[in-house]
Amino acid sequence: VVCAKDSLRQTLEDHFAVPRLGNILLCDMEAVRTQVRRLAWVKDASVQKVFPSGLRISVVERRPFALLERGVLRLADEDGQALEPVYSPDEYALPVISDETGFASGFPDKWDAARRCYESLPAFEKDRLAGIRTSDYGTLELAFKGDPVRIVVGSASPAAELADFRSRRAEWEALFGPLAVADLSYEGRVYLR
Repeated sequence: VVCAKDSLRQTLEDHFAVPRLGNILLCDMEAVRTQVRRLAWVKDASVQKVFPSGLRISVVERRPFALLERGVLRLADEDGQALEPVYSPDEYALPVISDETGFASGFPDKWDAARRCYESLPAFEKDRLAGIRTSDYGTLELAFKGDPVRIVVGSASPAAELADFRSRRAEWEALFGPLAVADLSYEGRVYLR
C-alpha cells in the first residue's frame, strides 16, 4: 500500500491481510478499487497486479480543509466529505463551516459557496477566520477570532465586501459605536447593528 497517511496505510494493509482475494489472474481490480475508495480518507486509488501474487494499491488521500458542523463536528475535505469526528474546534487551526438550518437542504451549493469564500480571502484573513455560517438566502456570516463583529457578505464577492468593511469600520464605529453585525450582502447598502 502506497499512502502518505500512516494510519490509512495500516488500515488498508490490515484489511487486505486477512481475506484471500483468490487467483491473481482472476482478481477483479475494479471491485478492489471500489472497496478502497469507500474509506473516508481515500479520494482516489489505483490498483495494480504485482506478479506472482500481490497487489499494489496507491492511494490519493483527502486533505483536511475545514471543520464541518452538521449535527456533530467533523473534519472535512475541500469537497465537503466528512473524514472523522472532531471533539473540539481547538484541535485544528481550521474554520468551522456551519449552516443556520444545519444543512437541512442545499448542502453542496452552500458548501461550495463557503469554500469559495474561504479560498478568496487573503492569507492574513484566513488565519483569523473562526467560522463561516451559510444561509438559505445565499449569504455568508463570517466570524473572526478575537473580534465580536459578525460580518455578513454575499457569496458572489465575499473578499471584496470584507475589504470594504475593513476600510470603513473605524468610520462606522466613530458614528454609531461598537458594532455587533455588519451586513454588506445587499447591493448599494449596508446594515449595521
